[in-house]
Amino acid sequence: MKKLKKQFFKYLIAAGSGMSVDLIAYTLLYHYILFHLHLPSFIISFGLGLITNFMVSKFFVFSDSELKTQTQFKRFFLISVVVFFANFGFMQILYAQLPKISETIPKIPFYGGFVRLIAGGTIAIISFLSHKFLSFEA
Repeated sequence: MKKLKKQFFKYLIAAGSGMSVDLIAYTLLYHYILFHLHLPSFIISFGLGLITNFMVSKFFVFSDSELKTQTQFKRFFLISVVVFFANFGFMQILYAQLPKISETIPKIPFYGGFVRLIAGGTIAIISFLSHKFLSFEA
Protein backbone atom coordinates (compact mmCIF):
# COMPACT_ATOMS: atom_id res chain seq x y z
CA MET A 1 0.00 0.00 0.00
CA LYS A 2 2.90 2.35 0.78
CA LYS A 3 4.33 1.80 -2.72
CA LEU A 4 0.92 2.52 -4.26
CA LYS A 5 0.62 5.80 -2.35
CA LYS A 6 4.14 6.80 -3.34
CA GLN A 7 3.43 5.95 -6.97
CA PHE A 8 0.17 7.88 -6.88
CA PHE A 9 1.97 10.92 -5.48
CA LYS A 10 4.59 10.62 -8.23
CA TYR A 11 1.82 10.17 -10.79
CA LEU A 12 0.19 13.38 -9.59
CA ILE A 13 3.49 15.11 -10.33
CA ALA A 14 3.65 13.47 -13.78
CA ALA A 15 0.02 14.21 -14.55
CA GLY A 16 0.46 17.70 -13.14
CA SER A 17 3.38 18.25 -15.50
CA GLY A 18 1.34 17.03 -18.44
CA MET A 19 -1.68 18.99 -17.31
CA SER A 20 0.41 22.15 -16.89
CA VAL A 21 1.72 21.84 -20.44
CA ASP A 22 -1.81 21.07 -21.65
CA LEU A 23 -3.40 23.93 -19.71
CA ILE A 24 -0.85 26.54 -20.74
CA ALA A 25 -0.98 25.42 -24.37
CA TYR A 26 -4.80 25.32 -24.36
CA THR A 27 -5.08 28.76 -22.81
CA LEU A 28 -2.62 30.30 -25.27
CA LEU A 29 -4.15 28.54 -28.25
CA TYR A 30 -7.75 29.24 -27.26
CA HIS A 31 -7.30 32.90 -26.37
CA TYR A 32 -4.42 34.13 -28.54
CA ILE A 33 -3.65 31.82 -31.46
CA LEU A 34 -6.84 30.06 -32.56
CA PHE A 35 -9.19 32.74 -31.20
CA HIS A 36 -11.77 30.71 -29.28
CA LEU A 37 -11.71 27.62 -31.46
CA HIS A 38 -12.27 25.07 -28.72
CA LEU A 39 -11.74 21.73 -30.49
CA PRO A 40 -8.47 22.49 -32.33
CA SER A 41 -7.07 24.12 -29.18
CA PHE A 42 -8.05 21.07 -27.16
CA ILE A 43 -6.61 18.53 -29.62
CA ILE A 44 -3.23 20.27 -29.88
CA SER A 45 -2.89 20.97 -26.16
CA PHE A 46 -4.02 17.45 -25.25
CA GLY A 47 -1.34 15.96 -27.51
CA LEU A 48 1.39 18.09 -25.96
CA GLY A 49 0.21 17.18 -22.46
CA LEU A 50 -0.02 13.49 -23.37
CA ILE A 51 3.59 13.33 -24.55
CA THR A 52 4.78 15.17 -21.44
CA ASN A 53 2.74 12.93 -19.14
CA PHE A 54 3.96 9.75 -20.86
CA MET A 55 7.62 10.70 -20.63
CA VAL A 56 7.46 11.71 -16.97
CA SER A 57 5.33 8.66 -16.10
CA LYS A 58 7.68 6.29 -17.90
CA PHE A 59 10.90 7.55 -16.37
CA PHE A 60 9.74 8.86 -12.99
CA VAL A 61 6.66 6.93 -11.89
CA PHE A 62 6.74 3.53 -13.55
CA SER A 63 10.47 3.17 -14.24
CA ASP A 64 10.39 -0.44 -13.02
CA SER A 65 8.09 -1.51 -15.86
CA GLU A 66 9.72 -4.10 -18.09
CA LEU A 67 7.41 -3.57 -21.04
CA LYS A 68 8.84 -2.20 -24.28
CA THR A 69 8.45 1.54 -24.66
CA GLN A 70 6.41 1.03 -27.84
CA THR A 71 3.93 -1.21 -25.98
CA GLN A 72 3.75 1.24 -23.10
CA PHE A 73 3.07 4.16 -25.39
CA LYS A 74 0.40 2.30 -27.40
CA ARG A 75 -1.46 1.42 -24.19
CA PHE A 76 -0.91 4.87 -22.72
CA PHE A 77 -2.23 6.44 -25.92
CA LEU A 78 -5.36 4.23 -26.04
CA ILE A 79 -6.23 5.02 -22.43
CA SER A 80 -5.55 8.68 -23.14
CA VAL A 81 -7.97 8.62 -26.09
CA VAL A 82 -10.73 7.45 -23.74
CA VAL A 83 -9.69 10.17 -21.30
CA PHE A 84 -9.68 12.68 -24.18
CA PHE A 85 -13.34 12.01 -25.00
CA ALA A 86 -14.33 11.97 -21.34
CA ASN A 87 -12.57 15.32 -20.85
CA PHE A 88 -14.07 16.80 -23.98
CA GLY A 89 -17.58 15.72 -22.99
CA PHE A 90 -17.17 17.10 -19.50
CA MET A 91 -15.80 20.37 -20.88
CA GLN A 92 -18.83 20.67 -23.17
CA ILE A 93 -21.10 20.23 -20.15
CA LEU A 94 -19.14 22.83 -18.18
CA TYR A 95 -19.19 25.34 -21.03
CA ALA A 96 -22.97 24.88 -21.27
CA GLN A 97 -23.80 24.77 -17.55
CA LEU A 98 -21.42 27.18 -15.80
CA PRO A 99 -22.98 30.29 -17.37
CA LYS A 100 -26.36 29.08 -16.11
CA ILE A 101 -24.99 28.95 -12.55
CA SER A 102 -23.63 32.47 -12.75
CA GLU A 103 -23.35 34.79 -15.70
CA THR A 104 -20.10 36.20 -14.28
CA ILE A 105 -18.24 32.86 -14.54
CA PRO A 106 -17.52 33.19 -18.30
CA LYS A 107 -16.01 36.60 -17.58
CA ILE A 108 -13.28 35.06 -15.40
CA PRO A 109 -9.86 35.72 -16.98
CA PHE A 110 -8.74 32.65 -18.90
CA TYR A 111 -12.16 31.01 -18.56
CA GLY A 112 -11.20 28.31 -21.12
CA GLY A 113 -8.19 27.30 -19.03
CA PHE A 114 -10.36 27.24 -15.92
CA VAL A 115 -12.81 24.85 -17.58
CA ARG A 116 -9.92 22.70 -18.85
CA LEU A 117 -8.42 22.48 -15.35
CA ILE A 118 -11.69 21.38 -13.76
CA ALA A 119 -12.29 18.73 -16.43
CA GLY A 120 -8.74 17.37 -16.27
CA GLY A 121 -8.64 17.26 -12.50
CA THR A 122 -11.71 15.06 -12.26
CA ILE A 123 -10.06 11.99 -13.73
CA ALA A 124 -6.73 11.78 -11.87
CA ILE A 125 -7.45 8.59 -9.89
CA ILE A 126 -9.05 6.70 -12.78
CA SER A 127 -6.23 7.74 -15.06
CA PHE A 128 -3.56 6.67 -12.55
CA LEU A 129 -5.07 3.22 -12.01
CA SER A 130 -5.56 2.69 -15.73
CA HIS A 131 -1.97 3.56 -16.51
CA LYS A 132 -0.57 1.62 -13.58
CA PHE A 133 -2.34 -1.62 -14.36
CA LEU A 134 -2.72 -1.37 -18.12
CA SER A 135 -0.08 0.94 -19.64
CA PHE A 136 2.88 -0.04 -17.51
CA GLU A 137 1.72 -3.13 -15.58
CA ALA A 138 3.88 -1.94 -12.69
